[in-house]
Amino acid sequence: MWNRKENIVELKGHANVTRSGESISADFIRLHLSSYDIFAQGKATFITHEAIISGELLDFNLLTRLGRIEKGRITTERFSLRGENSKS
Repeated sequence: MWNRKENIVELKGHANVTRSGESISADFIRLHLSSYDIFAQGKATFITHEAIISGELLDFNLLTRLGRIEKGRITTERFSLRGENSKS
């Protein structure tokens, strides 16, 4: 669904968003096209050149990279982090 008035896209069921060599997949994704805020829930995975971030919930800004991860993991070539809740 695309809410043109608020410039928000909602995707359900095997949802996927790709941008500049990065991709986000989840059962549900809400993307604010104006602010680049993204909310992904249900087997959410964010793949970048530097890391793979996965969790039950990802809620962050694609530009600032600030947000939160719930029941998730961050994996890079150098380390792996896992936890129940992470806020920044």
